[in-house]
Amino acid sequence: MDLSGEDQGFYFGANYRLETPIGEGASGVVWRGIRKTDGSLIAAKLLREEFASDPDIITRFIHERTILTALRAPEIVSVLDLVAEGNKLGIVMEYIPGSSLRDILLSQKTLPEILAAEITLRVLRALAVAHAQKVVHQDIKPDNILAVAGNGNNTPLQIKLTDFGISKILGKAPERAQLIGTPEYMSPELIASGQADAAADIYAVGIMLYEMLSGHTPFAGGEDQAAILQRHLTYHVPGLPHVSEGLAALMNSMLVKDPAKRPDAETLIAAFESLDRHTFQRQAFAPTQDASQFIPATIIKPLPLEKTAASSEEVDSAAANEPAGPVALDLPDFTPGVTHTILRPLPDALKSSETEPEPLGPLSRKDKTTAFLRRLRYSKAMPIVGGLLLIPALVAAGWFFTRDMTWTVEEEKPVATARSEDNQLPSGLTITREAEYNPNTKVLTYKLHYRTAKNPLSGPFFELLTLPDGACAEVDWTSPGITKNVGATTSIMARCGWTVDPGVVPQGKVVTVEGQMSLDFGEQSEGTQRALNDWLSTTSEATISALMDESVVATSYAAQRLQGMRISGPGHVTSGQTIPLTITGLWPHGEDTLSPLLVSPGEGELTSPLKAVTANHPDLVRFSERCQGAASVSADGRTVTALFPTNSCEITATIGNYDVQPTRISITGHGS
Repeated sequence: MDLSGEDQGFYFGANYRLETPIGEGASGVVWRGIRKTDGSLIAAKLLREEFASDPDIITRFIHERTILTALRAPEIVSVLDLVAEGNKLGIVMEYIPGSSLRDILLSQKTLPEILAAEITLRVLRALAVAHAQKVVHQDIKPDNILAVAGNGNNTPLQIKLTDFGISKILGKAPERAQLIGTPEYMSPELIASGQADAAADIYAVGIMLYEMLSGHTPFAGGEDQAAILQRHLTYHVPGLPHVSEGLAALMNSMLVKDPAKRPDAETLIAAFESLDRHTFQRQAFAPTQDASQFIPATIIKPLPLEKTAASSEEVDSAAANEPAGPVALDLPDFTPGVTHTILRPLPDALKSSETEPEPLGPLSRKDKTTAFLRRLRYSKAMPIVGGLLLIPALVAAGWFFTRDMTWTVEEEKPVATARSEDNQLPSGLTITREAEYNPNTKVLTYKLHYRTAKNPLSGPFFELLTLPDGACAEVDWTSPGITKNVGATTSIMARCGWTVDPGVVPQGKVVTVEGQMSLDFGEQSEGTQRALNDWLSTTSEATISALMDESVVATSYAAQRLQGMRISGPGHVTSGQTIPLTITGLWPHGEDTLSPLLVSPGEGELTSPLKAVTANHPDLVRFSERCQGAASVSADGRTVTALFPTNSCEITATIGNYDVQPTRISITGHGS
């Protein structure tokens, strides 16, 4: 596709006018244009004609529209529309002015550890959102990372990942068997089989982090792309001994050959956020070789249709053994220094004309990586360090950066933690609350731990969460089964309540739910711990107060509100008769005789309160008799029968963790 072909611009679809070509890649040409409805700037990638005429690609293009347009995150360039018009297919995106990470690396060669780690973290956040929606990028590299000037206040710069959807749209036509990506960033499994999932994106992020720290990708060297691909399969990543241990451990964990052993994006986010950034080097390292010689180019390579996926064992075996002998590879000429991506056919077999060195030894930090990740503690949010991501914005303002620049970091305030435990409830439930507050990000991580004394319980449970100013806390729960309390259903009308349903709480185990909320205890760090302690205590008291409100006439949240049970029966019965019994609940508002918990004899499911306090185990509902053999209890424990006369008979029951208050009955003989 010729960039100059339509230099006067043209209308595209009903809503867009494309005006100026601004870039060209392996899959097509990017145009800057406007949206006619509001005049806003957009960018549109028009796919090459050979793709636009492929029926399978057109079908996938239309199918992917809903998925890609719904992919939203601060670190992702939003796809606004997918347009098919005549012989043109185009992906319309938000227009992002600014530099790419490739531009920054061409200028700076390497970046300080603290900056490289922050960029990596933001890319991982973008991938976490995409992977959660089953979207794989498959071409992660600095060219597709955009550095965007922020609003000048709390966001001096943004990092945005672009080009989602290209690989999925172009890469699955059975008759094409395309391999799409950039050789220096391709994962071993993608090279070996032409197939890859989210783990391939993680591998590419690891390569990119390596490049930011060293000035080159780990397997760069020469212009033979097949040789580079072969190194991904058969060689360990060369170590970077100057890199801080924690950061190197995370990088190596992303670069293992076996995709099943790579951490996912969410795990890595937690790991990067847990790193001690004060141990980072504040200066950029000198590049170990001239990175400008190894600017990658995207290729789209036909794979043989009979090619099958290599197992992880085969990939690991290839990495552990000698590389294959050199064979000829027919590649078109490649001009070093090309900065844009190109489309390039490769032969079916990955072959190299150069003689490779001996494979490197085992990764020196491999064992440390596993141990390191195991030690990491989750922390959802991380502050942007002042001045951390200002390179393109400051360069545009006339600032220039030198190799000996020192990066400064604001001293962070210590994280505050608090823990409280309620008294055990009559149901056997104990609730422990745990809070961790980061005053630098003003984010509070909140955990609820549920455990039971003897027998299992189940939710839902109630929790009331307010901010220090009295407003309701908006919690981002990472655990499922949590919704806002609906007073019309539960009769608990207190504001700011949550219905927490973690499922069954087994005996001997702790069930935990977790969420995060924005919360500000003020600027005085010495008062943060006291404020957190007070807030946690207030949260517990407010929750208990709402549950124990005597004006609430309801049977909801039984594991927290049911204070006890009582059996009632007739004053006397005749021997041989089944004894009619009723179990009622003792609630904060009193005994509820209108909504009994159990009527015997009877059949059917347990009532909702009994399901909660027994985890729906009918065998945990059992009558018992203290009648000196004058009465008997059925095998299922649910029915009591009078056998012979006595004036001393008590019927009681155990239901879950409750010992039910007994009733006294007199048994008379026939004719008495």
